[in-house]
Formats: sequence, C-alpha cells, structure tokens
Amino acid sequence: MGYELNLSHLSISDLLEKAAEKNEIIYTRRNQRRLGKTTALIRFARENNSPILMIPDMAHTYQKEHPDLTFIDYKDEIALDGLTNVVCDEGVPLKVIERLHGLGQLLTGFAIEEEMVPVYLTKSLFQPKPSPLLQIELDDVNAVPRVFYKGEEIKNKVRVDFSYLTGDEYGSKPIYIDIVTCSEEGTVRGISHNQGAIGVDERRLGTGELNSNDNQGELRVEKKPSLLTKAIHENVSNIVDKELPHLEQDLKNAKKKVSVIEKRIAERRELVDEAIKKFGHPIPPSPFKLHS
Repeated sequence: MGYELNLSHLSISDLLEKAAEKNEIIYTRRNQRRLGKTTALIRFARENNSPILMIPDMAHTYQKEHPDLTFIDYKDEIALDGLTNVVCDEGVPLKVIERLHGLGQLLTGFAIEEEMVPVYLTKSLFQPKPSPLLQIELDDVNAVPRVFYKGEEIKNKVRVDFSYLTGDEYGSKPIYIDIVTCSEEGTVRGISHNQGAIGVDERRLGTGELNSNDNQGELRVEKKPSLLTKAIHENVSNIVDKELPHLEQDLKNAKKKVSVIEKRIAERRELVDEAIKKFGHPIPPSPFKLHS
C-alpha cells in the first residue's frame, strides 16, 4: 500500500493527486526534508476541502497561519470522529494512519517509514479501547437480550437486571447490575454490583421465585429496600408519628381561639344594636359633656 516519494517523474502535487485516486499514502525517507511537502499538502487540502492531520505542535502552529483550513492533532480522536477525506502530514504514526485508512476516512498524505518514526510518536491514543463493563443488545421487546460483561458474552441467562436512577434530594443513586446464569448442570452463578440499591417498589420482578429453563432448581430473590425507599419510609413515619399530631393539636387550639373571637364579636354586636335602639346612634351622648 502506498507510493514512494520519487520526484524524478512527478511533482509533489501531482504525486498527491495520483495517490488520492487510490486512497494511498506517500512514504518518505530520512533525507527527503525541506522539499515543500507540507506546503503542497496544504494546497491540496484547500483544493479538496480536506482536514489535515499533524503532530500536536505543528497542528496548532499551522492552524494560526491558515485559519480557513482545519488542522487536527492526531491524538484528538474526538475531533477526527466522523470526518472523511483526511490528509496527513509526515510524523503521524503509521498505526494511526492505518486505522484511518481502514475506517475509510483517509484520502492521502505523507508518512515516515515505521522505523523512522520517533518513539514518542508511536504512543498513539488510537490504541484499541478497553471493552465496556456492560453491553446489553435487544433486537425487539420479545427478543432474548445479548449481554456482554467485560467483553465476554454471558450465556444461559435467567435474569438480566440493570437500573440507573438519576440523583434527587436524597443524593446520588448507584448503578445496579444483577445478572444470573444457570448452567445445564444446575450451577447458578451471578454478577452483581450494588446489591440492595434497588428497593421492592422500584423492581419489576415478581416477589416470588425465578425458575431456570432446565428445571434444575429455583432461584430465590431477596429484595432489600433501597436507600430511597428507606428514606421515604423514615420521612413518612416521622410525619405520621410526630408532625400530624402536632398539626392536629394546633388546629384544635386555633378553632378554640376562633370560637372565642366569634363569641366576643356577637356580644359586641348586641351592645351596638341596643345603643342604636335607645339613642338612635351607636354612640350614646357622653355624661361628661361641658356646657358653656
């Protein structure tokens, strides 16, 4: 795969065009320096609307000089995600180039032969990612899920239970995982994380038993209250035992006060009515009125 940088018949620009037709890389040698390769690559990238992959320092420098183009640090895997027609400058590790070529993202570019690449450049972030802790694949609601734990598929499943709950006023909720398998010999094994994090009211399993398909035995599920369920229970108990009795007593006291006030209002209304009948006015004349 690829071409050697031989300028006896083609210019660098023509060689880039030819390599791009087949999505190939142009390999350079140690003594092929200061020939205008990067300048030609930038011109080619501008004509083909291609992002340019470089080593970190060079990417940052050229981005300032050519703001109309996209220069990417080869270690920035997120920035590369989904891009196509990527061209690379020499110095990018071959492992990175091969990965991009395999994904169909690479158009062309320059690469130093592997034995010439400095050691620090070969420590690419494009190494295979570690397997996720848990993967659950479900084709439809009636299908048996495919479960992978640390990259290994789990067989003979009798229960797959996973729960994620967002945090609330009681705090964060631990992710709950409970996977149970039962072999043909009747051996029951389980993978569990954060047992007890899911309460009875948060589970969708029955409260009884789970029977394995091979009728070798049954698996009893012990359900422990979650932190959320416990907190709710304690809060409700406090309301019933303490807050409600106090509030009911306060209400009784308030009703008594209202009754006394209503009685006083009635008495005073009677006095006002009597004054109106006797004097024609609610305020009788004062016996202390002075005469001139």
